[in-house]
Amino acid sequence: MVTEINLSSPIEKIKTELLEKKIEVGMVEFTLKKDFLPIPNEFEKIGNFELDILAIEKNSGIVVMLDHDKPDFIMGKVASDLKAMVSALIPIEGFFEMASENDELYDDESAMRKVTSKSANLSGGKEFEWFYDMIFGI
Repeated sequence: MVTEINLSSPIEKIKTELLEKKIEVGMVEFTLKKDFLPIPNEFEKIGNFELDILAIEKNSGIVVMLDHDKPDFIMGKVASDLKAMVSALIPIEGFFEMASENDELYDDESAMRKVTSKSANLSGGKEFEWFYDMIFGI
């Protein structure tokens, strides 16, 4: 579970822990499994969102999503850094846990949008909200 990650740790330790525990939240999977095509050197892979690649831009620390068919194409920015991304996944994981006990939540778009708005704020701002909406398919 993403809540087990110690966010006061350095980024490298957080990354190692996410990968070792193979943390998954919805379609977000922290893994180093091989992709079809290699990613450019300016990125460091941290996982996948379905087939697409989640990576850290080495110069800025920003987490991005790369197209699995064209890894040099940034589909969008996911979070201002890895700590922010993990923070943003916590409310989403909580929503999925509640929904596992109450199936009606999966149909409550308003509740989902509240969670994705909170996640966007935790990830660094509104510009990242598109990604958290995608997790819910909204």
